Order: sequence, then structure tokens, then C-alpha cells
Amino acid sequence: MDAPATPTPYTPERLTAVLTSLGLNSQPAEDASQGVLVGFTNMILQFTPAADTLHCLGRWRGQLDEDQIAGLIAGTAAFNTHQVIPTLSVQVLDGTLVVVMGRAVDVAFGLTDAQLRAWVATTIQQFGVAGQWLEENFPQAVDWTEGE
Repeated sequence: MDAPATPTPYTPERLTAVLTSLGLNSQPAEDASQGVLVGFTNMILQFTPAADTLHCLGRWRGQLDEDQIAGLIAGTAAFNTHQVIPTLSVQVLDGTLVVVMGRAVDVAFGLTDAQLRAWVATTIQQFGVAGQWLEENFPQAVDWTEGE
């Protein structure tokens, strides 16, 4: 991947090249306009452009019953208080609590290859930190083993 010194418009192809250079496999979302997906043992990430912003949304694999909402909301609020990225939120899907995490970057003026790579790498790293924190604080939600 060349490293132009001037910002270049975001494209899914540039993102895929960055992910490949980081040793990660990715695939287009089922609806290609919904971005690029990257899967890990404990979460899935979706990189999606919208207007002048590139969003990364992650969904942690762990699930909790709705009766545990108070503890999960308190935990995610504490995480958000002490961490800049990602922002964690709790959603209820079919009676189950799931944690969603997010981060975004303005791409209105483009990004250099180095900027895009740094943003993607730090996003993945910080989402991984969040996933590990969730696993440590909500072990009852973990139903997988590393490498599964």
C-alpha cells in the first residue's frame, strides 16, 4: 500500500487493503453499501461510511438476560467514564442484552494511508480492550473459548 502524503478519499478497497496489511480477513456486508465486516472470537466489527464519516460498530458476542440490565448499564457507564474509545452502549435484542461499541472518524477531506491504518489499528486494539474488559467483568456472558 502506497503512503501518499496527501489525504485520499475513503473507499472500501482502501479499508480492505489496510485490514489485509494487518493480517485480518474481511468481507463486504451482505448489503455492500453497509460496509466491511471483520470477525473475531468475541465480537464482530462493521466499518460503514455515512456522509463524511467512517463508523466502526462492534457487537460483543456475550449476551446477558434482561434481569441483569442494571449491572450491565452501570458497568458500561463506568467503562465509558474511564476510556475514550470505544463508546459502549447496551441494547435489548429479543429479550437478551447485548453490548455494542462504536467509534467514528471524519473523512470529509480524506485520510492518508498512514492515518487510515492508524485509525483502523487503534480501533481494533481498543475494541479488543473493551471486549476483554467485558469478559472479565461479565464472565457469565462468555460461552466461547479463545480461538473458537
